[in-house]
Formats: sequence, C-alpha cells, structure tokens
Amino acid sequence: MLATCRQAVEWGLPAVAFTEHADFTAWMAAPAATLWRPATGGSSKDAVDPHAGHVAGGPWPVRVTASPIRRGELDIRGYWKAIDRCRAAFPGLRIESGVELGEPHLFPEQVARLLARRPLDRLLGSQHSIEVDGELVDMSAPGLLSPEHAEARFRVHLAATLVLVESSAPFAILTHIDYGKRFWPHAQVRFDERDFEDEYRAVLRALARSGRALEINSSRDMGPPRGPSPGPLPLRWWHEAGGGAVSFGSDAHRPGHLAAGLAGAAAMAEAAGFRRGSDPLQLWLRG
Repeated sequence: MLATCRQAVEWGLPAVAFTEHADFTAWMAAPAATLWRPATGGSSKDAVDPHAGHVAGGPWPVRVTASPIRRGELDIRGYWKAIDRCRAAFPGLRIESGVELGEPHLFPEQVARLLARRPLDRLLGSQHSIEVDGELVDMSAPGLLSPEHAEARFRVHLAATLVLVESSAPFAILTHIDYGKRFWPHAQVRFDERDFEDEYRAVLRALARSGRALEINSSRDMGPPRGPSPGPLPLRWWHEAGGGAVSFGSDAHRPGHLAAGLAGAAAMAEAAGFRRGSDPLQLWLRG
C-alpha cells in the first residue's frame, strides 16, 4: 500500500482508494461428496437448475465459511493500521478507505461485524461465486467455465448477481458485473454480451431501482478478449435502465497496475452518457 501511494504521488494522481477484498469464505479442495449424482437415472453430466440458480458438477476447489483454521476474512484491524500509516506518510495524497464485500447478502453477521469498527468511504459488492451442489465455487476455478458449459454457468452467475442486487446487503457499488468474462474460454468460444442481454438487463434494472452505482472495472488494462467489465454495450444498457452513476476501478493488485486502463474506461463512460464531476473521486453521473 505504501508503494502504491508512492506511485500515485510520482504520477501526480490526486487521490487513491484502497478497496480491499473481504470474503467470508476460504478455499479448500472439494470433497468427493460434492460430485453430482442424478436423483433417478440419467447420467452424471453437469446440470443447471434455473430456479435455484444451481450448477452441479465438480470437483473443484470450493469456498467454505471461514473459521479459525480456514481463514478467509479481512483483517480489518490490520487494514485500518495500514490506511493510517499511508495517510501519515503521504499527507498530500487523498487516501480513501473501502472494502469489496464478496457475496455480502450470504454473510450478514460477518459483514455487520466488519463494518462496525470504523466507517469506510467506499462499500463495494461482488458476486464471485456460483453454487455447486451446496458449495460456493469461484468463477475462476479451473475448468468451471469449460467450453461446453460456459454459457449455462455464465447465466447462473448473472442470476446470482441479480439476487445480490435485489438484497438489502450494505453496499453502494456493484463491481465487475460480468466477472466470469475473465475466465471465459475465449480461444474456443466467442463471447458476446448480446447472447445474455436479458440477464444483463435484469441485473441493471434492479441495480438502478436500488439506487446503487455500477463499477467500470478496467481489469488492469488487459486488452481483448478479456477487456473491461462491463464493456461498452452493457454500459449503454445501464444508461438505458436509468442507472444514475458509475465508478471506476483499475483492480490494481500491484503498485504498477495503479490506474491502468482508467483513461479508456472514462472514455467509454462518457460515450455511454455519463459525466465527470469536479471531485476526482466523485462518481460520474448520467448526463
């Protein structure tokens, strides 16, 4: 964090925000019990339950509720110490605090404890996982988005994101709406947002009704086929849905990635009808 602040000062940036991950789960290898078996007859081929938003299959690494021996939660005390250290070391740089809450609607008690310590400047909400036979599996899990199952599982992820958005979880900004796009088998299967337009629009309408903002994640300026999340087309759908604001994040996990791709993300937002304010950390509002 200190190195990131130093980089921000060297580049002449007026401000930086650290939205640290807070996931209330931990990684572990999937037990054999997570392998799906049909109730009566049929094959062991993966299946999708459109009503439950459930994908069966496996085994993959899964996320389980964090415990003393399986740590997954953010060390919020250590985080605040780091923020205070950075603010003391760089008094001329505006340093905002923040958190990216993973599946916060599923862990309300843990979220409440996390947020009770000190007020955070930015509250982000993320849907990183889909349910696999009763377990949460991150979309990054190897093989989850295999070419033959990518479309169905991407739809399940958008359906799960809709549940998050329609919840009362305490977040103000939805991050990387199409997170699964990062792990799509682009070399084998063409990705086109128009194939999922109904699912995208359902999430965006619900997000607009909630009064929350949509993040444009520049994905550290990684170019095609991964690109920003969302791309220009869903961003236009966000404006059409009545979306009031967008935020920006470079998803910089290293100092050198700071602000990477944000100029392109800003141009994309402007083309979609959003305008910047006078404060560099202010959300861009619809024009």
